[in-house]
Amino acid sequence: MGSVYANQTLEKAASAVKKGRVTEASGLFLKVLEAFPQNNRAQKGLIFTHEAIINEYKPSLINLFKQGRSDVLLDNLIGLSRNITHSVFLWTMMGLAFTELRRFDDAITVFNRALELEPENADILNNIGNALQSHGDVNAAIDAYQRAAKIKPNNAEAYRNMGIAHQKLGWFKDALVFYELAVSFKPDYAACYNDIGNVLQLLGRRVEAVEAYKKALDFQPIFLEARRNIGHSLQGVVFKSPNPAFISIISSLIDHKTIVRPRDISKTAISLLKVEPAFKSMVQKARQITSTSNLMEFLSCFSEMPLLEKLMRVCPIDDPEIEAMLVEIRSAFLLLGPKFSSNTISLQFQSALAQQCFINEFIYPENSKENNALEKLEQTIQNKIERGFQICDWQILCLAAYKPLHKLYWCKKISPTDQTLEVVKQQISEPLYEDALKFHIQSLHEICDDVSMNIKQQYEENPYPRWVQTGLPLGGISIATLVKDQHLSLRQPSITNVEKPMILVAGCGTGQHAISVAARFQHASILAMDLSLSSLAYAKRKADELEVKNLHFLQGDILNLHNFADSFHVIECAGVLHHLGDPEKGWRQLTNCLKPGGLMKIALYSEIARKDVVTIRKEIEELEIAPNTSGMLNFRNHIINSEAPHHRRIVESTDFYSLSEFRDLLFNLQEHRFTLLQIKAILDRLDLHFCGFEINKEIQKFKLIHPNPASAINLDTWSLYENENPTTFNGMYQFWCQSQS
Repeated sequence: MGSVYANQTLEKAASAVKKGRVTEASGLFLKVLEAFPQNNRAQKGLIFTHEAIINEYKPSLINLFKQGRSDVLLDNLIGLSRNITHSVFLWTMMGLAFTELRRFDDAITVFNRALELEPENADILNNIGNALQSHGDVNAAIDAYQRAAKIKPNNAEAYRNMGIAHQKLGWFKDALVFYELAVSFKPDYAACYNDIGNVLQLLGRRVEAVEAYKKALDFQPIFLEARRNIGHSLQGVVFKSPNPAFISIISSLIDHKTIVRPRDISKTAISLLKVEPAFKSMVQKARQITSTSNLMEFLSCFSEMPLLEKLMRVCPIDDPEIEAMLVEIRSAFLLLGPKFSSNTISLQFQSALAQQCFINEFIYPENSKENNALEKLEQTIQNKIERGFQICDWQILCLAAYKPLHKLYWCKKISPTDQTLEVVKQQISEPLYEDALKFHIQSLHEICDDVSMNIKQQYEENPYPRWVQTGLPLGGISIATLVKDQHLSLRQPSITNVEKPMILVAGCGTGQHAISVAARFQHASILAMDLSLSSLAYAKRKADELEVKNLHFLQGDILNLHNFADSFHVIECAGVLHHLGDPEKGWRQLTNCLKPGGLMKIALYSEIARKDVVTIRKEIEELEIAPNTSGMLNFRNHIINSEAPHHRRIVESTDFYSLSEFRDLLFNLQEHRFTLLQIKAILDRLDLHFCGFEINKEIQKFKLIHPNPASAINLDTWSLYENENPTTFNGMYQFWCQSQS
């Protein structure tokens, strides 16, 4: 093709474009480029026509991306690319699809094709950086982000990405600088304020982290990740002065039901309440109740504190001062009730108190006056029911604060009203539903081991724990993401290729852990097993309530797993093995059920961290206290009134404030404890590779002192660290290990 003919062809192409015949024009521009590859007019014309053709497909392609159907999107894009080669949009979308499918090399290749078409496109460079970072080449990613920022100096996204990359490299202070640059260019950048909160957490600056998360929520009120993060960052925070903004935030966290586990922030919430003048007034009123007028004064103060009511309805109140106050008010309602004219405020309090007492399994003490009055109240209600008379709401709620309604033979005859509906649901409908569920839960094999039988009986009597709300992960992750997020050191990386893992939760209790696992892993099938049918029925009810579809339940003993045909990619066993007669035998059974290269998460008691528990268990043995309700409650009352340092410390434990947890804490029929060197020896005998501890604040403290990645999996180093920091594993050792064969 000569230059004259080329010019004529370009004119024809331009004419075709004007007439809307872009496909024809595209072919003409391509002919010119075949003869003159550097022809600028033909290059621009081909890009224009290809983009014009792509525009017809854009809405459907974007929709596929938003739906997360990257595989289908990629098929469409590859088909289009056979005829369309000069479309920035096409190569960019293809790069994004490859990135979503974790085909990072392919993503980088096609992003570079887009960059060839538009070398000064900062967004493409950002995408290249993201793909490189996901592929593990963080330094190359930083180079790409720097090029993007050079092209577009006010590019907030590039600076945020540089912050993320530096954070991954452990350069937290540098990351903070880049995040702050990003928000300086984009002051309403909610996602970046969330990042700032995360890195401040890692730097140990929790109060500032909370403020950063709060800013993220100010700009994006429905930002669930920031809301969850603010819940996590509030754990352990003790307020010294009133802060209405945080009362609102904590109330909102509870209202969201699955953002945070209420138990994790209850102490923080209580510290916030206790600096409020209204709370101090309420405590004072509670100490002066001798008449119905005093009781009304108390209720008036209580009505000003909706956060306390919310906490009472969703988790045990783990504070001795508030417990003492609630004990007094419960007694006042029972003893003054016949003289008391109920109203909405009083019934609302009674309802919350009844729910609290059911949640803590009626752990509050009773005196002889209460016992006598309670017997009369129960008889009065029974007589009314038998005669078909209407029962007063205050009577039902008063009784429900002392004993579980479902254990009364006439409970089904109670007709709930608006004021008693929640209590009747909690104390009658749900327990009866659990009883029905027991008949539908399959059993693996008959439980024969003597220790297992005793432990089973304990948890049949006191399913552990009794929970109302829990915090769930916001989105499912893959095993590969878990390994990356937890910084696990693998011997066999092939496990990260498993896309649909089979997971066993061994010893699931009442399901809180198993439901969290089901939400944590995407495309996973979860089997949850436990000794106790009562616990499993509770777990099944909660799973149904939360619409968890990938979770199945089985009654069985870990020691009988040799009778189980399946094996698993992941096994989680938290707080279970140390209650077996022979923990290592049970651990071996779990190991035998693990697929080659499979991952196992284990949680065990620390000998060092449980010194106070060991001391108190010896006291229980010496005093010959029976593990029945009266024996446990009398001993608990003794601890509350004791000034012994180890007693005062145990009162600080959240497990002290509900009966099943108190029993598990101090009266469990079987308890083993371990040192890290003992765990190291067991791992060697079982041929398991230690991959690392589950990340939490304490683990992050260790990593700041020992930044070398090799230290994180060195149990000798960890043993020395724990001896110097004996409270590190108060919440148990929680670690990952991997099958080596």
